[in-house]
Amino acid sequence: MLLNDIALAPVEFRPFINHLIASPCSGLVEFRRSTGNTTKHSRIIGVWIGKFGNFKLAATHSVLEDYAETRVLNQNRLELRRAIHSGNRMQIPTPASCDTPRTAILLATYNGAANLQEQLDSIASQSIKPDLVLISDDGSKDKTQDLVKDFMSTHPDMEISLLEGPCKGAARNFLHLVCEVPDWIDFAAFSDQDDVWLDDKTERSLRAIERASEPDTPILFCGRTWVCDENLDDKKLSQLRQDPSFKHALVQNIAGGNTMTINRAAIDLLQVSCREARKLVIHDWWAYQIITGVGGTVLYDPEPLLLYRQHADNVIGANNGLLARIRRMRYIWKGRFRYWNTLNIKALNASAHRLTSENREILRIFEDGRNGGLLRRIGMVHRTGIRRQGLEGKIALYVAAILRKL
Repeated sequence: MLLNDIALAPVEFRPFINHLIASPCSGLVEFRRSTGNTTKHSRIIGVWIGKFGNFKLAATHSVLEDYAETRVLNQNRLELRRAIHSGNRMQIPTPASCDTPRTAILLATYNGAANLQEQLDSIASQSIKPDLVLISDDGSKDKTQDLVKDFMSTHPDMEISLLEGPCKGAARNFLHLVCEVPDWIDFAAFSDQDDVWLDDKTERSLRAIERASEPDTPILFCGRTWVCDENLDDKKLSQLRQDPSFKHALVQNIAGGNTMTINRAAIDLLQVSCREARKLVIHDWWAYQIITGVGGTVLYDPEPLLLYRQHADNVIGANNGLLARIRRMRYIWKGRFRYWNTLNIKALNASAHRLTSENREILRIFEDGRNGGLLRRIGMVHRTGIRRQGLEGKIALYVAAILRKL
C-alpha cells in the first residue's frame, strides 16, 4: 500500500468511508489478527487521498513539521483502520500501554519459498519475541505467500501482517515496510527472506541500543554475520568493520541490512526521508548514509548475528574472499560503482536539508570533485576524508578517482 499521500481524517469517519466506496483505489493489503486460537483475515483495497474538515496534508514541510507529521500520520492510519475494521477485524491493534520496548520485524519477500521457512522459524525462536511482524511480498509466484499464511496460522500468539509490496525491487519493498511501521513501535529490524537469525539477535540489538541512551538521536545497530553456502555450511565470519561515519557511508556500506535494527528516531527519519528519495541502490546503504548524515549514531557488533546464506539469487551478497574482491574491481572498471554513487548523491541531495552543515558540505565537495579534472578528483578524496575499509579499500578509492569511476 502506497503511503506517500494519505489523507488525515476527522473524528467523524462517515465521509471517509463514503469516499472509499466512491473512489477508485489501488494496492492490496492483507492483515491478520488472532484472538485465542481463531485467526481472522480481512482485506482493504486503498490508497487514501483527499482531505476532510480542517485536516490537510501539505506538499512541503519544514524539518520539525516532517518529524511531527510522521507521528500524526501513523496514529491516523491506525484510527482509520479501526473505523473500517471493527472488533476482531482490526488489523494492527495498538497494544495496551507497556513499559517494555516494542519491536517490529520488517521482512521483504519475493519468490523466497526455498529458504523462507527457516528464517520464519528463527524469528519465532528469538529470545525476545517481536511485537509485530510486517511482511511485504512483491508478487511472489511460488509458495512464499502460502508459507507466510501457514506461519500466521501456527503462531496465533504473534501479531503478523502480510502486505502487498510495490513490486519495484528490494529497496522499495523495504521502504514500503518502513512506512507501515505504526507509531507504537520503538524498534524495527530489517529481515531478508533467506537467512537464519541466531536466537539472541533481537535481544542483543535492543540491549545495545538501550545502552546508548540516546532516544532522541537516530540510532542504527548492525554487525557481523556467519557467511554460509546455500546449505548453511562452510561458515566464515564476515569482514570486521570499524569507525562508521558519513565519510565512510558515502562510498561503502558498513554492514548488511539483514543485521540492522533502528530506534524510533531513526524510523521517523526514514519515514519522512523515503518520500524525498527516488531511486536507491539498496535500502541499507541509504539508511546508513542518511542516519550518519543527520548526525545519528551507528553501533557495530563485532560478533555475528545471523547465518547469511549465499546463493545465486542474492541481491547483493557478502564481500568475503578473492572472488568478491575481483567483483568489486569490475564494478569500478565498468562504471557501476560510479552509477551507484550518482544515485546515492541524488537521494541525499533530496534530503540535504536534514543533514548537518558539515555533512552537507562534504556531500557538495564530493559531488563536484568527482566530476572535475584529475588533480581535483584526487584532491577531493583527501579534502573530504571519504574512505573505504582497509588498505585495499583506500587504494581502490584512489584508483576510482584517477579513472573517473568514483
